[in-house]
Order: sequence, then structure tokens, then C-alpha cells
Amino acid sequence: GGGCLVTTIAGGCLVTTTGGGCLVTTTGGGCLVTTTGGGCLVTTIAGGCLVTTTGGGCLVTTTGGGCLVTTTGGGCLVITTGGGCLVTTTGGGCLVTTTGCLE
Repeated sequence: GGGCLVTTIAGGCLVTTTGGGCLVTTTGGGCLVTTTGGGCLVTTIAGGCLVTTTGGGCLVTTTGGGCLVTTTGGGCLVITTGGGCLVTTTGGGCLVTTTGCLE
């Protein structure tokens, strides 16, 4: 679709965007980002991140390695900082903030 802006820095990144209004920024290796729907903003820094967003109005920010973020529905805001985070949100209006979490 239209309106997608994808920026990848370093190796090992796989970014797939479907729909309009997507802005995806990945820095570091080993990133896999998938966005479906409009109005998604995904930012991943460092390696080992896997981010999947489905629906509109999602804002996902991951910093550090070993993050796995999955959002389904509208109005989600997910921020993860540190390694070993696993975040799953389903439905609208969710706000998740994790700092230094280890699995």
C-alpha cells in the first residue's frame, strides 16, 4: 500500500509492511518487523527483535536484544527496554511499558 516509510540500518533486517501510514525504523541486525493495517509506527534498536503489529493506531518501540512484541487491534502503545522481553497485546486501548524485563 501507500504511505510506507521503511528505514533499515545494518544487516539481518526483514521488514514487511501492508497497508497505508506505516513508519518502520530498525537499527542493528537480526530484526524482523511485520506491520499490517494503517497508522503503525514501529521502532526497533539492537538485534534479536521480532515485532508484529495488526490493526490501526499501533506504536511499538523496542530497545535492546531478545524482544518479541505482538500487538493485535487498535490503539496499542508498547514500549520495551532491555533484553528478554515478550509482550502480547490483544484489543484496543492497551498501553504496555516494560523496562529491564528478563524471561
